[in-house]
Amino acid sequence: MSTVLVTGATGFVGSHLVRHLAGLGGDVHVLCRRNSDATRLAEVRDSIVPHVADLREPEVVRAVVSAVRPAHVFHLAAAAMHAGHSPGSDEQVTTNLRGTVALMDACCELDLDAFVNIGDAFEYGPWEGPVAETAPCRPTSLDGITKLAATLYGCSLAQSSGMRIVTVRPFSIVGAADDPRRLVPRLVETARTHAPLALSDPRIVRDFVSVGDAIEMFVLVSERAGDLRGEILNCGSGQATTLGGLVKAVEQTTGVVIDARWGAFPVAAHDLRHPIASVAAATEALGWRATTTLNEMIEALWQAGAPLQSPPAAPDPSR
Repeated sequence: MSTVLVTGATGFVGSHLVRHLAGLGGDVHVLCRRNSDATRLAEVRDSIVPHVADLREPEVVRAVVSAVRPAHVFHLAAAAMHAGHSPGSDEQVTTNLRGTVALMDACCELDLDAFVNIGDAFEYGPWEGPVAETAPCRPTSLDGITKLAATLYGCSLAQSSGMRIVTVRPFSIVGAADDPRRLVPRLVETARTHAPLALSDPRIVRDFVSVGDAIEMFVLVSERAGDLRGEILNCGSGQATTLGGLVKAVEQTTGVVIDARWGAFPVAAHDLRHPIASVAAATEALGWRATTTLNEMIEALWQAGAPLQSPPAAPDPSR
């Protein structure tokens, strides 16, 4: 790749993407908020160019885009829910929707090779079983509503201007350097410390995909955006895993019995009807399928050792 701009670069998935792109030898620029914690980017600090800007500042964003003139944009920045806790409604609307609109509008003035917009599986809303990209979206969370609005704006802009915007909807991404409050890292750390863990309901279902598989898909999308402009592609394993099954997988991989305290948290309505990714479209368009198994994801976290920061005593591991 030539010149690349990444938003959300200091986050879990964004930092993995930046390290991958830096390894490809591209001219990698990252957009960061003031006072962002760049710990995850420490090893590639000398290989990237940081720019301080908030997506909620359209003129600043436009100035950065004009100065960098990227050929590829990967938009991962979002005010998303973490470990069951959501930011305020104003932050979600101004960042997820208005911020995305501002970035797309700024990039519309360039002849981009690709704009990869990272959406969210919560755009679908409650769903049972596999869901395809053509399914009707009925999100019930503000996260899903604002991300869906941004996705629809991108699709419309791609159709009206020819801009090479493609949206990827990831499901539950797992990997090293994730927030330790999130479910899978928390479970692995619980196995390490032999501490009890408060959980909600073993019937809750998720579709887990490794961060390495997700990054591979993002890059493939950017390479073929010209043929996919305005399209939406799911990024998941296509496999349903219950929380009960996840706990068993952690026990099998680590050899430690988890002291799971079921029923400690109420079950949200969306948790018992959570979509699973149909990845037929991504396979047809990109030749892509997730190849990392859940046990391999858990083993990688187990081998990576303890997280850099200690998680709080009682997280809400609903996501």
